[in-house]
Amino acid sequence: MNKMASYQGYGGALSYHFAETVTAATGDALLMPGLERNATVAVFPGTGATVQVTASHPNDIKAGTAKWIDWTQGQITAPTMVMLPERVTAARLVANADASDWEVLV
Repeated sequence: MNKMASYQGYGGALSYHFAETVTAATGDALLMPGLERNATVAVFPGTGATVQVTASHPNDIKAGTAKWIDWTQGQITAPTMVMLPERVTAARLVANADASDWEVLV
């Protein structure tokens, strides 16, 4: 998995940008930064992918006991960009047979 994350200032506001390639697996959990706003998620699937989100405590995520649910778009096969409707503790990408990319902007 290739990952890149950075904080940047845009017009005086602090933003967080994350990008990752996941190869036919479940990616690592991305803990959302506490910037008090929803995340925009863009997914570029190989043959198919879905995003899973959780409201579980960060300690549960680290322990591997978090409860994950698929985002409202379900399994996607075409590039998709969505603002998550609620703030979440973390998100992760699940890629099917081929590598998939995703980007998160908070």
